Amino acid sequence: MAEERIDLDEGELTVREMRAVLETWPADVTFADADNIIRFYTGRHRIFGREPENIGTSVIDCHSPGIQGDVERLISELRDGWRDEATFLEEKGGRFVSVRYLPVRDGEEYLGILEVAQWTDEVGI
Repeated sequence: MAEERIDLDEGELTVREMRAVLETWPADVTFADADNIIRFYTGRHRIFGREPENIGTSVIDCHSPGIQGDVERLISELRDGWRDEATFLEEKGGRFVSVRYLPVRDGEEYLGILEVAQWTDEVGI
């Protein structure tokens, strides 16, 4: 029996294929839903620590107390359409990491936020 395919606008994938594509993607990706609850993260290219017990917890709580207010404000700005994305460059272990925050929408409906972190040698992002 063939595995059911998920119909996407740009094609179709099985759940197995989708999982493999996301794990192969050369980035550290985390998705939190519209209630700021972590629902998914990739495991293969981790830059920032995530553990299985993070699933189902607040994305705000994954950040240090000193920046939690900034994270809440950023998520609010993305959710409300004040920003289309936010990109930050930070140093970690002597290397630079580009961190992008993107609102995830289905049409006008806000579904959550995507955090994409990648190592970079370019500091002029």
